[in-house]
Amino acid sequence: MTLDVLVTILPSTPSAWVETALASVSEAAREAPFTVNTIRVPGVPGHVGQAMMDGLQLSTAEYVAWVDDDDWVLPRAFSVLTDALAQQPIAVCAREMWVYANGYETPFTERHHLTAWNSPWAKAQDLSLFRATPLLCLLKRLPSDVIDVYDTVYMHRKRRSPAQALRKAHAAAESQLWL
Repeated sequence: MTLDVLVTILPSTPSAWVETALASVSEAAREAPFTVNTIRVPGVPGHVGQAMMDGLQLSTAEYVAWVDDDDWVLPRAFSVLTDALAQQPIAVCAREMWVYANGYETPFTERHHLTAWNSPWAKAQDLSLFRATPLLCLLKRLPSDVIDVYDTVYMHRKRRSPAQALRKAHAAAESQLWL
């Protein structure tokens, strides 16, 4: 089994954050008992969905996951997915922690960021329709063949940024497309 981790990198993201993201993916990949490839994907300012589609075109693995350039995964992030991925589901959803600017951490209990998707299924979705929230689109379209892993594997920075403001502006218009 192989997993391609697509790290979308925007030019406006502080380089220290990008380095943290890439280093965390590399460390977690070393601990995984299967092949994990890291693919850097150029960000498309104002269009997360297009960047994700561009990344999917570069992926050749059975499963694909996305990591934002300003976040990081924990060392066991991919190894905890092993048993679930062996069952060949459409997706395996793990949990994340939100980290605020003041250092406060809080768990996020819904399906969200670090999800390993069956590549053919993900490639069949037109993520370019979603400028701001393509992962939400995928989560809402999931069939029942999904496994939830309740380990916390992903640390998501909650911050105000120009990219976040743009995503928020596009999200309202996209809400009609989720149905």
